Amino acid sequence: MGVHGYLALWYRVFGTVALVGYARSLAGTTRVQRAIRVMGRIEQVREPRHGSSRRDGISVVVSFQDPSTGREFTVTNDPDHGERITAAWTGREVGVRCPRGSPHAHEFVGDLSVGRRGLGWPNSAGFLIYVGVVVFAAIDRGRLWALIGFGGLWAVFGAWYLPENVREWSGRIDALSSRPGVRGRVIAVLTDTSTDEDGHTSTSHTPVVAFTTHESTAVTAYVHGGAFGATSPTRKVS
Repeated sequence: MGVHGYLALWYRVFGTVALVGYARSLAGTTRVQRAIRVMGRIEQVREPRHGSSRRDGISVVVSFQDPSTGREFTVTNDPDHGERITAAWTGREVGVRCPRGSPHAHEFVGDLSVGRRGLGWPNSAGFLIYVGVVVFAAIDRGRLWALIGFGGLWAVFGAWYLPENVREWSGRIDALSSRPGVRGRVIAVLTDTSTDEDGHTSTSHTPVVAFTTHESTAVTAYVHGGAFGATSPTRKVS
């Protein structure tokens, strides 16, 4: 099979995946479309264990109601249950997604509106078809200018998503800057070790702080960016 044969197979496989995925999305039969999406409430926050991994997230107990049956469920956020929680307090609302009839197969999600149409797989397949077209035009046809197509795609992506993210972060910074600080305490330091492709090992440390807001809400949260340098589980911060 020559290059053209492999390309034809590439287009057929990913074209089929894209068409089936878009058809299922239009019919409303994808897994995420059939899932139940509700807001849960944190009932209990557990103190992280010193030396554990930040990938686990802050351990919490969450309650939510199954809208199809009206039953109340209480679950925990094990590491394989969706997005990790890096800031928690009793009463905080978190998004919960689960298959109908299987509330214990739940996932925590930061934004319930994300992924409602189930277009992840078909969009990925469509992108791979686009990659095949660009590579074929650039290499087989000798039109290297076609590689500019990658830059154009990323430019569209940035123009669509970056302004929204910038506005979101600007709003958070403004809200934080307008509030007076409070005293906190480092209650644990999480440790993660990774090895790169050259065999070099690196270790990162993530402090976890506990503090009480001016509204008397007790918060447990990760500190991102290593702003405190060396830390210990009893160090006070502000």
